[in-house]
Amino acid sequence: MDEAWAGTWVLDYAGGGYHGSLQGGDNTVDITVAGKVGTGAFDLDGAADYITGAHVPFLAGDFSVCAWITNDAVVTAAILFSQRGPAGDARGLRLFLASDGTCVGLLDLGASSVSVGGGADLRGGDWHFVVARRAGTVLSLWVDGEQIDEDDSAGNDADLSHAYDWQIGRNALYADYFWNGKVDDLRVFDRALTAQEIRYLYAQGAGTAECRAEQVYPVGLSVDPVGSY
Repeated sequence: MDEAWAGTWVLDYAGGGYHGSLQGGDNTVDITVAGKVGTGAFDLDGAADYITGAHVPFLAGDFSVCAWITNDAVVTAAILFSQRGPAGDARGLRLFLASDGTCVGLLDLGASSVSVGGGADLRGGDWHFVVARRAGTVLSLWVDGEQIDEDDSAGNDADLSHAYDWQIGRNALYADYFWNGKVDDLRVFDRALTAQEIRYLYAQGAGTAECRAEQVYPVGLSVDPVGSY
């Protein structure tokens, strides 16, 4: 998603039309802070700021969701990305930080759920690149170009598609667990990125990519500050 906007609208620069809107106490999510990729980032206040937008149909099969993030504080949990149904149809994906600052990817399967998580405490203001990926029956979590955890429980490849909207920075079900920190270059793919692609995207943001011969373009949602692309 691009931080290009008109009023409070946030544009999907992947071209899929899954545009979003800035939300908060005064609809003033800060987009003037320095980003990791390009010229800016969304700076969410942990109290009322979030971004919401039209449903992205990526949950039927393989997918990848990735973003550059910083986080200043986590109380119970802090939601980075959420696209799931309400109570009674709780299917979908949540990507968040737990209370200890570790990253968690959670698939809600309806009657049950599958989660992957762990690694280092990502709080403290440093930039990190996080990826949740589903490839067949395997759900995996990646942080800074390295796989942290995976789970191949039966049902991970279930069709979890629904018509509910996505949110960045807030729990889409209960309107809580706000994100306190920055979000940059969030992308949603309707396929499983390869390990090479994940490491390339990390190296690109870290400034260590040796070439841009093979770009990695999202098929679904892509949001990033104005002027980045």
